[in-house]
Amino acid sequence: MDTKAILNSVSAEDWSKLAKLANMTPEELQSRYAAAMQDFPQMLREISVTSGVGEASNDCATRTFEISFFKILGIRGTIRLCTVPGGHWTAQVEVCLLLLGESVWCTKFDLSSRNASICFNIDLFLVKGDICFGIVGERLCLNIRGRLCLWTIAGWQCESFNETPFCIVP
Repeated sequence: MDTKAILNSVSAEDWSKLAKLANMTPEELQSRYAAAMQDFPQMLREISVTSGVGEASNDCATRTFEISFFKILGIRGTIRLCTVPGGHWTAQVEVCLLLLGESVWCTKFDLSSRNASICFNIDLFLVKGDICFGIVGERLCLNIRGRLCLWTIAGWQCESFNETPFCIVP
């Protein structure tokens, strides 16, 4: 499989920008990406959801989660959700997009019973798409949905997803 074409289809400037985000050299990123492309198309759709053991204190619960969408693309995060009087809740979320196991985009945001979801548009040269995070239902379940695309030797490969890794209330 000729991975040289995919490496040449992305500008040196874009490889440098993405490598800086991933905290590696452009050469290392290109080498790891080319190696991953050797497993094409098997490296495509492979959803795997992992959630950590919840930790509770007072009226708050904290959970970690990781979702792999492709073998080389996923997200990792932490949510801390606290209930407040009157049946309301607040949540602090930290999440990172992972490419080849390295964080290339991270953000922190707050959700609440009055503002229960947020969406982001991501465009990082080899990865693009929309991803939404929300708390849904009476059991206060974390829902992650959207569509992510990965630049491959066959062009853009996109997958939609709608995952609920866990609920805060058992």
